[in-house]
Amino acid sequence: MALRKKPVVKSGNTKKKKRTAIAGSRRSGDPIAASDASAGELEVLRESEERHRLLQGILDSSSDGILAVNRENEVLFANQRFVEMWMIPQETMATKDDTLLLQFVLDQLSDPQSFLNKVQGLYNSTEESLDTLNFKDGRVFDRLSRPLLQGMELRGRVWSFRDITKQKRVEEALRESEERYRSLFDRMMDGVYRSTHEGRFVDVNPAMVKMFGYSSTEEMLKVDIKKELYFAPEERGSHVLDTGQVEMEVFRMRRKDGSEIWVEDRGFYVHDQQGGVIYHEGMLRDITDRKQIEDTLTASEAKLRTLFASMHDVVLVIDREGTYRDIAPTNPGLLVKPPEQLLGSHLNDVFPSEKSKLYREVIQQVLDTQQKMQIEYDLVIDGQATWFQTTISPLDADRTLWVAHDITERKHVEEALATAEANYRSIFENATVGIYQSTPQGRFLSINPVMAHIFGYDSPQEILNNIASIENQLYVDPADRHEFQRLMMDQGEVDKFVNRYRRKDGSHIWIQENARAIKDVNGSILLYEGFVTDITERKQVEEELRLAKDRLEITNLELQQSLAREKLLASTDGLTGLCNHRHLFELAAREFLSAVRYRRPLTFLMFDMDDFKQVNDTLGHTAGDKLLVMVAQAALAQVRGPDVVARYGGDEFMVLLPDASAQQALPVAERIRANVAALRVGTDKKPFTITLSIGIAELRHEPLDENVERIIQRADEALYQAKESGRNRTVIFGQGETGAN
Repeated sequence: MALRKKPVVKSGNTKKKKRTAIAGSRRSGDPIAASDASAGELEVLRESEERHRLLQGILDSSSDGILAVNRENEVLFANQRFVEMWMIPQETMATKDDTLLLQFVLDQLSDPQSFLNKVQGLYNSTEESLDTLNFKDGRVFDRLSRPLLQGMELRGRVWSFRDITKQKRVEEALRESEERYRSLFDRMMDGVYRSTHEGRFVDVNPAMVKMFGYSSTEEMLKVDIKKELYFAPEERGSHVLDTGQVEMEVFRMRRKDGSEIWVEDRGFYVHDQQGGVIYHEGMLRDITDRKQIEDTLTASEAKLRTLFASMHDVVLVIDREGTYRDIAPTNPGLLVKPPEQLLGSHLNDVFPSEKSKLYREVIQQVLDTQQKMQIEYDLVIDGQATWFQTTISPLDADRTLWVAHDITERKHVEEALATAEANYRSIFENATVGIYQSTPQGRFLSINPVMAHIFGYDSPQEILNNIASIENQLYVDPADRHEFQRLMMDQGEVDKFVNRYRRKDGSHIWIQENARAIKDVNGSILLYEGFVTDITERKQVEEELRLAKDRLEITNLELQQSLAREKLLASTDGLTGLCNHRHLFELAAREFLSAVRYRRPLTFLMFDMDDFKQVNDTLGHTAGDKLLVMVAQAALAQVRGPDVVARYGGDEFMVLLPDASAQQALPVAERIRANVAALRVGTDKKPFTITLSIGIAELRHEPLDENVERIIQRADEALYQAKESGRNRTVIFGQGETGAN
């Protein structure tokens, strides 16, 4: 493509000879080759028409758009792909005038001047050139240009264009995904690592570095895992390393200073497409405090047995198979049989078969998860129905401890309530991590499902709809919220901030929170972003140790990696409030698939303001922006509820009409056009009238349009036809002008 004056030819005979040569090259069927051909070569080419037709077919079948132009600005060749990529009207192509093509092309580009400078710079050059073009509508092309030579003489240039829009979008999505992963990786409270099978770290997060007492990631990457992190090298062997299967295991490891640390390791292998091992990936949680509690509990087991005698509850030990193994002499009057008869018997001997099966499943779950559970049941003792509330706790790997409390009187008084509560009573299956964003004023902006679950809500949307004030609705003590905000103002973050929260049902839970303040360029806090962990069970165990010394149960706070939800992309145009270009294509893609599947009509209206540049030149860009808003509102007033009005770009607008044909869309287009034409913009001289040119195109079912872009392209061509026909009118693609003033 070039924009330059054609050379002045002094001799009429010379000019005629040039035209004759060009005409002959066009008849030859190979315009690129013929442009460099001599008269003798043309004769050879005529004798090789079959070979030329084959070359023509190859060029027309290319996925690249190809254009050849001679130095007189004449188009020697353009394949159909080039015409489609640049959406050039046939009448423009028919002129074979590269100057007209260039003007049409420049209107589509984000930086037309750079494009023009590049073309003019290459026109007299014999160099090859490869660069990238960016379009106003978001498309991206690679452009390759080569000189068209006859011997050493430069006769023109050949241009090749390749649409790399999808590739660029995939690359951008991959970059954003990697950034989100790295952000979550760096801020996880658990240690996250990647290592080789031989025992070298590939990557570790800051929590991992801190957990093992190293000063930096770089220092820890130099560590020999087997020799430096284990007290004995053979301790590194694990089910994961040996079999490659995912499993959580507990290890004793060594920190940099030589101190002992106990960790839970949930790891797995990452493989390449051929099944080969790339690296081992896992998450470490410091459970040193929990191990100390376990040791304390083990040491105090004898004391527990001593205290059984002073208890009024029934205390039983039942193994994994459901057999009674031990009975404390606490309250034999509440036993269904004497202790000596009950020992060695099975749950089937006490409960009906269905209940016995259920309780064996409970025992199995308690032993597998090492978490306590609570059940309620009734027994007939001395001819009377007696209700028990029983806490079942893991005693060791194969035995459970049953502590049964007589709740018969309470059941008589609160039977209906107790029945309802029994349906909802359960223990947390896993300790989890919640992730949120909130305003400094106390409203959630976004939360993940785990966060909603921690606070007792069924979904993130439910908590967003119901929590208007975090301070008043969630904090048990509002003073804790004030302290949280003070730390955010002073430090910009909080680390392991612990306080009490109120759940949806009014109950209280303990939360440990890590959060930071997100600030703008001026240092003002925009929002808070944080991670929360439910530590209620741990706090309860700590409280029981302090108050009752021996009323400790194992609390296993299990943190899982949580997926951070992507920040919601803005879906509206900032100026007009309409659906923006990105969101339009999301909605249009959905409607397209639905229309194709159910063979329903789908129509697009594309319109822009006639002579909008005159508005900006006459009234200024501020007034132009106001006029864009007025046009948007005028269009919105004329569409149905399901219809979508979007700002396509600049002064171009798009209307998506589901379940409407082009003929049904025509009255809508005419109403929009008339409504806008009625607008008056005052100037110093006289009121300024705005008119619209509108193009309409509908989905084709036979042959089926392959994507939304095909329909929009036809709507754009109809809009172009409306412009060419005199503006201020509506044109349906394929039917010509249908409305005009």
